[in-house]
Amino acid sequence: MQEADMRRIVKAISDLEFKSGRIVQKEHLLLDQPNDFDSELLIGSWNCNGWYLSHNCDDSRTLRENILHALNCDIIGLSETHLKGDDKIDLLGYKWIGSNRRTILHNSWRGSGGVGFLLKSSLLQHFEVDILDINRDDILWIQLRSKVDQDMKMNVCVCY
Repeated sequence: MQEADMRRIVKAISDLEFKSGRIVQKEHLLLDQPNDFDSELLIGSWNCNGWYLSHNCDDSRTLRENILHALNCDIIGLSETHLKGDDKIDLLGYKWIGSNRRTILHNSWRGSGGVGFLLKSSLLQHFEVDILDINRDDILWIQLRSKVDQDMKMNVCVCY
């Protein structure tokens, strides 16, 4: 990603700034704010065009993490994660449920396709999560079931 493009994106997110060629947070974000799940559930979807797992000097990964924290969604459906095998996204304040593409080119340095959900930790205090269907590459269905009212259910799908 070009530095000028990264600067524009970072400028649009008030909690980030660009210092010495690196993306940094201005202040600590509240990652697990209480949410009234009876009235509002914030759900987002994002084709992230690759989620790189390297912690070493990866501004792309840092940018993606900070964007997600700034959006503060309860459920985020991610597509085109490019994860391989049993790779998972580890993001503070969220639980990852994903489906990585089973078949990729043998000489690929990263996966292709791939979908999943990041579920806010506070959401899991109120809901059980079950995987409904993971049988097709690039399609994942989950069900959220209230811990208080077992008849209250919501099915969510992410696909690429």
